[in-house]
Amino acid sequence: MPIHLQEAAEQISAFQPCRISAGAIGFAGAAATRCFLCMAGAGLDAEIVAHLNLDLKAAIGKFAYYVGGFSQILRPLREFEVLVDGVPYQASFALISRVRNYGGDLEIARGASLLKEDFEVVLFRGTMSVQYLPYLAAVALKRAERAKGITFLRARSVSCTPFSGEQIAIQVDGELAGKLPVTMEVLPEAITLMVPQNYWTREQSRIAVPAFA
Repeated sequence: MPIHLQEAAEQISAFQPCRISAGAIGFAGAAATRCFLCMAGAGLDAEIVAHLNLDLKAAIGKFAYYVGGFSQILRPLREFEVLVDGVPYQASFALISRVRNYGGDLEIARGASLLKEDFEVVLFRGTMSVQYLPYLAAVALKRAERAKGITFLRARSVSCTPFSGEQIAIQVDGELAGKLPVTMEVLPEAITLMVPQNYWTREQSRIAVPAFA
């Protein structure tokens, strides 16, 4: 869509309605679930969000996240258990995504799409932040699927649980949401999205092709 409001508004009448799935996240002890459209992240990225300098963000925008990420470079990380459709894994950063783009520039979950009925789950291993430097390079070069320590999965349900009662943060659509444990499920046809034709055509072509072809 155009970034200018008037140009975007002028195109709305040509958009087509499309029912899409969303994510639902439940927190331990909470009666209600929280819905999300784009992604949830547990571990490293949520810690970056939790310690983000808001004044710096106001001054330089999304680049404040990169500054926050590099400020964590020597900090130890805590791994946690991730159940992906009931199968156990471990990670220090788990991305549960419905979209390809992460932070606007990086494409981590390259097989994800709002038009699909599941999550793309990307799991990163490692107990030291410095291990994420080659991960970042692999993502930037679109070679993350070949990188040791990164696992790509598809799922309709995911749960994240800390080991030994550790405090692990989680973010939802870029906002700090709370602590683990959490469970996430796909809510099929949860919302109507007005879709530009070029987006519909592009996403349909991507769905027809394997993510890393």
